[in-house]
Amino acid sequence: MRTAIMLGAAVGPNGLASPTLERRAKHAAALYLDGQVDRILLTGGIGQNPPSEAHVAAQICYSFGINPSNVLLEENAQTTLENFVCALDQHPSIQWDQLIIVTDKYHALRASMTARALRLNYKTDCPPLKGSNRRKIIKSYLREIPAILFYAVKLRSISYNGDMNRRAT
Repeated sequence: MRTAIMLGAAVGPNGLASPTLERRAKHAAALYLDGQVDRILLTGGIGQNPPSEAHVAAQICYSFGINPSNVLLEENAQTTLENFVCALDQHPSIQWDQLIIVTDKYHALRASMTARALRLNYKTDCPPLKGSNRRKIIKSYLREIPAILFYAVKLRSISYNGDMNRRAT
């Protein structure tokens, strides 16, 4: 089975999707509607503002006519690593799927590093950033530099064995 796993992004103070979350959710929906994936797994817990990132993304997917039976949710994750591990814990069958990671280009390297450490079968598919706020995009690329270095060290000690709480650290 082919599954798009959309990595979460912020929800605004009014409970609406941030531009990043909206861009990712629309891209995941387009992959499904184009027949490139069989289902969508939306990740992301409650950050600074409710509801969960996955819930808000699901509403976007449903607005495109996607049947809720083809949408899986993971509503606890707070980090990139948790996006994957919580999704695997809640939906273990995805471990064997061809995963298409939906995230932004600036985040794709860290997402790929994480998927590789968890030994997942994946590729990334990023929505275009055209029309996005340039300053925010540059800030996002710069923020990834220390995050990638941190993950490079952290992921060396990660061994996923089916339960996030039993992860070797």
